[in-house]
Amino acid sequence: MTQTHKALRVKELRAAKAWSQEQLGKLCGLDVRTIQRIEKGEPASIESLKALASVFQCSIEDLVRPGKTSEKGKSAELPTPYLVRMTSGPDLFRLLGETHAYSLDHDAATSAEEAELVGAFLQEIQDWAEIWDEIEVAERTRAAFDFTARIQALEQSNYWVFASRLKKPMKDDNGAFEWNVLAVALRRSTNPEIINVSSKRPTVSTPRTDR
Repeated sequence: MTQTHKALRVKELRAAKAWSQEQLGKLCGLDVRTIQRIEKGEPASIESLKALASVFQCSIEDLVRPGKTSEKGKSAELPTPYLVRMTSGPDLFRLLGETHAYSLDHDAATSAEEAELVGAFLQEIQDWAEIWDEIEVAERTRAAFDFTARIQALEQSNYWVFASRLKKPMKDDNGAFEWNVLAVALRRSTNPEIINVSSKRPTVSTPRTDR
């Protein structure tokens, strides 16, 4: 099996601490076989990556992405697009695959509880967007199911979730190309930016361009 950046990075960080695989497993609460699979380049759950990142005092992205050469995970500024309302986790997660960057936006919270709810949701979206390719299919399926409940919790607080996968024109020394960008916006249900366009997909939203 070809060794991924994740596998090499975990080995490198473990060796720097002079820890055995058994010691690392005990420190982060993972079975030694899980450590062995990760160091072979096999997929890992987001919980395993979070545990390793905590022990090594680094970000999850540092474990799974090669330093400054990585494009995925960057926040992108976009032209004004229309975003479609998401009512389930699977609908939202279908947009996550094959994205290179993300753009996150939200209407202002009016309480600490709302701020926590909105912030946690967007942070989870960011985390999943950054490590999507490294996560097992079963883990993606469970997360998509869980996100339906998160979307419903936001709706109870009068926040609606809008998202789309957009194209961002890019250019480097090799010529022009396009990035797939995941755009997510949380809007209050009373926001005048929301437009009813059809009975099948009744609402879309335009994220602000001044952020």
